[in-house]
Amino acid sequence: MGNSQAVTRINVFSQSYINVFNLLNLRTNIQDPLGNIERKMFYKKYPSVKGRGFEGYPLIVLSPINSTPENRVFDTTRADNIIRIEGEVVSSNRMDSKHSGKGAEYLDLISDDMFKTLMNASNKTTLRGYNMANLDLSFDPTDSEDRQGISVFVRSFTISFKTRMVVSA
Repeated sequence: MGNSQAVTRINVFSQSYINVFNLLNLRTNIQDPLGNIERKMFYKKYPSVKGRGFEGYPLIVLSPINSTPENRVFDTTRADNIIRIEGEVVSSNRMDSKHSGKGAEYLDLISDDMFKTLMNASNKTTLRGYNMANLDLSFDPTDSEDRQGISVFVRSFTISFKTRMVVSA
């Protein structure tokens, strides 16, 4: 993944994603409840849980930005754009014996860390410096569902922010 830097009209989709990913992927911000600092927790799409590369639950799916920014013209030279990044925290009771049955608990721990990280004043200031202001995080109610033959707990979330940029002529 790239380095965090300012969002511009040229890199609005890619850089917005990179900045949020880099912030959340720091293990000091969102800790792995399993205690493994090397385990992959972030995915761009829901992984094949029976595939060789799957490193287990819990996991976070941070989907690429898939919507067009809402362009709100501020004046003839600047416009505000609302950007949304959607994702899911997914956990299961189906883990090794030490962690078995803790799926809902781990879902809450990761969601708490995500909320604490994104609502942190220092992190908001950093994101504002990257042209990502008015950050908002919303969670949907937790759902229990079957995915690829495994019962999982799912909590969807939306991260939104405003970016003001120069309107091209």
